[in-house]
Amino acid sequence: MSLFKPKCPVSSKAETWIEQSLDWLTGQFGDGYLGADVLLPTEIDGYTEDEAGAQRLLAIVCERMGASASAIDLQIHGEVPSTRRSARRTSDDGELGAYERVGDRSEITVPESLLKKPVSLVATLAHEVAHVRLLGENRVTSEQYDQEQLTDLATVFFGLGIFIANAAYDYT
Repeated sequence: MSLFKPKCPVSSKAETWIEQSLDWLTGQFGDGYLGADVLLPTEIDGYTEDEAGAQRLLAIVCERMGASASAIDLQIHGEVPSTRRSARRTSDDGELGAYERVGDRSEITVPESLLKKPVSLVATLAHEVAHVRLLGENRVTSEQYDQEQLTDLATVFFGLGIFIANAAYDYT
């Protein structure tokens, strides 16, 4: 008998939701993602703090998440316009990202300030590409009560959780 028995760090209700949601994600996208290698920060070495570098990171994220980078328009602005309704994340510095469906295209907007933070940029791109896969492909609706949590879990499912974890302190 051990004095220090491992304990799940989440409630039993949260644990059940995580397990059911991972099962649902596996049903939606197949079982090849969950057990695959995770994307590591060393795989974004050579990143340049400009639009071309951000486009390169978007391509890496899309490849990992099974999304088509050519179907996504990346917009970089001084700040994310507050008129964006869906899928906004914020940091102490302001908006981090937004997803919007524009006709038959997906549009992801990130603030220019993220170009200087490649880990946070990858985390934001992963979150927004998860919206592309979930909302954009009509797998969930924006009204679904756990849509944002499911989007965050999808980033882990697709192997990008280390970026989300490392950038978490930037989010409020």
